Amino acid sequence: MYWAEVNWDLCQGCNPCQARLVCNVRAIVKFDADELAFIDQGRCHGCGKCLPACSFAAIFLRNQKGEVSLYKPGPDLVGGA
Repeated sequence: MYWAEVNWDLCQGCNPCQARLVCNVRAIVKFDADELAFIDQGRCHGCGKCLPACSFAAIFLRNQKGEVSLYKPGPDLVGGA
């Protein structure tokens, strides 16, 4: 199972956050328009829809072993999502 995490070094705090808009379970949270996004792990199902939506590749998936899957432009996830 995977879940999403935000790399805050890459997150630009976009308004609107495109990744937040595509998340069906509303797991991507921003309390103020100018702050960085974070993932509510209780809601995230690890579907990966948010990865290609983020223009800055600031979201990645991690599995229970700590292995990371990154989105690479194109149709495939890199790292085995």
